[in-house]
Amino acid sequence: MDHKYVRYTNPALGQEDLRPARKRKRGSDWEMMKADIYRIYMDEDNDLKTTKTMISLIPGFESFNACDRTWKEQLDAWHFVKKVKHEDMEIMIAKEQQRASEGKSTEFTYWQRRVEPEKLERAKKRGNARELSPSVGMFTYSQPLVICC
Repeated sequence: MDHKYVRYTNPALGQEDLRPARKRKRGSDWEMMKADIYRIYMDEDNDLKTTKTMISLIPGFESFNACDRTWKEQLDAWHFVKKVKHEDMEIMIAKEQQRASEGKSTEFTYWQRRVEPEKLERAKKRGNARELSPSVGMFTYSQPLVICC
């Protein structure tokens, strides 16, 4: 098997040696897995460790083994966000309270993901509310859809 090596110098010790060259993950590898990663990580609500394990079981991706930091950077780049930022949660609560005073119910989405009402209630109990500011976070809100028979 033909391996490529790079010269590595340790400046502190003044030593040189050859080490195997690391293969860089190409963007196309990530893009090919994007839909599967979204399904496993976001839709099925798995943690990073489980997601990595399940991706490695998919034929063709058995040898894909990026480190946790690289995974987190990629998830951030795609905005695969599970946690709502504190500031955005404060704005959502204030907006919900404003609309409730007008007799309207509200549903929120954060980075194209629905924010469960229970999550808002837990944040309210922690006291995460403030005056509604003109800036809007990365969320949208709407009147809930009512389906009749």
